[in-house]
Amino acid sequence: MFVLDFLCIHPFEDGNGRMSRLLTLLLLYKSGYMVGKYIGIEKLIENTKDIYYETLESSSYGWHKNDYLPFLRYYLGILIDKCIGKFTKKDIIEGCHDISKITVNRTLAELLKNNYIKKIGVGRSTAYLKI
Repeated sequence: MFVLDFLCIHPFEDGNGRMSRLLTLLLLYKSGYMVGKYIGIEKLIENTKDIYYETLESSSYGWHKNDYLPFLRYYLGILIDKCIGKFTKKDIIEGCHDISKITVNRTLAELLKNNYIKKIGVGRSTAYLKI
């Protein structure tokens, strides 16, 4: 959400996108996700540039009226797409402290519905795996 807000205020004449990706990596690192060592976020966004810009537009349709869900879905989608092995709801919640459990649940439900991930196990042992 911080990154979307940063992109919406567009503080620099040039380099806002690159700076937002550096900030994304910093936030992921501070949350214990060393994803930058294994995944080139810059490359993932470059490969999905059209979707990235569409998502930015649909998430920022007015000053102070951001809809974070499309942007969150996009970012989680490109990161989950590169996940190796299974992950849990707890992994997401612990790694993304500023995202509500309701938003995580809603996003996981949508990813399940669209057959992007599959659910493994039940109850506390529930995990997810990219299809």
